[in-house]
Amino acid sequence: MLDKYNLSPADADVDLQRAASGEYSLVFTPASSDATVVNAFRRVIAAFGLSENSARLDGTYGELHAELVRVLHLLPDRRPFDAVDNVNTALMNKVVELADRYGINPCAFVAGIRSEGARSMIQFDMPPQDAAEQTRFGRMLAAVGLTVGADTPTLRGSDEELYDSLQSAIDRAPKARPR
Repeated sequence: MLDKYNLSPADADVDLQRAASGEYSLVFTPASSDATVVNAFRRVIAAFGLSENSARLDGTYGELHAELVRVLHLLPDRRPFDAVDNVNTALMNKVVELADRYGINPCAFVAGIRSEGARSMIQFDMPPQDAAEQTRFGRMLAAVGLTVGADTPTLRGSDEELYDSLQSAIDRAPKARPR
C-alpha cells in the first residue's frame, strides 16, 4: 500500500498492537520529518479516514483486515508525480500563488502534476486539515472549476490551459492576505 503513495517501508512505521481485550490497533507514524514523507503519510492516513492527530485504527483482527482490503481496492494505481521541470515548476508556482491568495498555507495540502500523454493534470490529493483552511480550500478549488468531494479534485488540460486557468483564478481571487 505504501508504494502507491511513493513511500518505502522505511518511511512509515505501521505497528499492529493487541490489547488484552483481544482488540487490535493499527498505529501509523511517519519515520521522518521530511516534508515529502510527511505529505505522503498524510495521504495514506486520509485513505483510512484518519487524521494526523489520530493516526490509529482500532477493531478486531477481522475488522482491520477488512478495512485494509477496502482501502487497497479503492486506491488508484498512482504513478509518481512527474519529474520537476520549468513547466511543472511554473504550474505549481501558480497553485502556491492561488493558495496564498486564499490565505492557505501551501504546505497544508498536497497537490501534484501528472502527465497523460499530451495532456497534464494537477491533482489535489489531500485538503488541509484545519477547518478554516478547508473552507478557503473549497473556495480556491471552485475558482478553477473544481469541487471538494469523494473523488480527488483534478484539473486537466494542456500545460498552457492549466496555466491560463490558474492565472485566471488568481486574477479573480482576493488580494493576498496573511495566513
